[in-house]
Amino acid sequence: MQAKEPGYFAAYRSLKFTRDGQGVLIVEFHTKGGPLTFTAQDHTDFVEAFYRIAQDRENKIVILTGAGGEFIPRIDFSSFGNVADPAVWSQVHDEGAQILENLANIRVPLIAAVTRVALEISRTRPERRERLASLVAYSNRELQARCGLTSSRSHILPIIVGADGKAVALAGALQQCGFDVRAIRPPTVAEGTARLRIALSANLSESVIAELFDALAENMRRLS
Repeated sequence: MQAKEPGYFAAYRSLKFTRDGQGVLIVEFHTKGGPLTFTAQDHTDFVEAFYRIAQDRENKIVILTGAGGEFIPRIDFSSFGNVADPAVWSQVHDEGAQILENLANIRVPLIAAVTRVALEISRTRPERRERLASLVAYSNRELQARCGLTSSRSHILPIIVGADGKAVALAGALQQCGFDVRAIRPPTVAEGTARLRIALSANLSESVIAELFDALAENMRRLS
């Protein structure tokens, strides 16, 4: 006799759940059966979804994967509204923290299919690692030249701003220019050290990075 599926299996529009008799739960991220376009509603739904996965003792192994061989290829940033609004950002920040906490509370082996793909790309395409290293070096030079700032010398560039409101306003201004740059604020970082987080990838071009740093320099001057 097949066990009845728990109610949460059908509760979230962008998550498809399947579980075999051994308790292996596959969670497929999707949008109408195709690759997921991540929205603000998904951001809210995932908080509860991961909590319920963690609470379900019938889950023995959890595998996160994506429809069409892609994990989360697109994000609908407009669905989040104006993240420069403190009320909007507070919700986004709190939900993000809860998602991470609830993922960490899944007490069984958790496998993200994207990890396997990433490791395979790293092994078979060293030119992408070399490309990213080249962009990191380029960014170090251009951030100093265009903004007078030094970087972390990694693909994650923290731009220390200081005041919470200024960091949020600066991130909002850059988002209006088309750059996905987020403000990181206390309690994630210490008081008085609110910052922007810029993440480089091998898919970027030098011209896009230069445009970003020009926009950063202009808005830093405007908000100073």
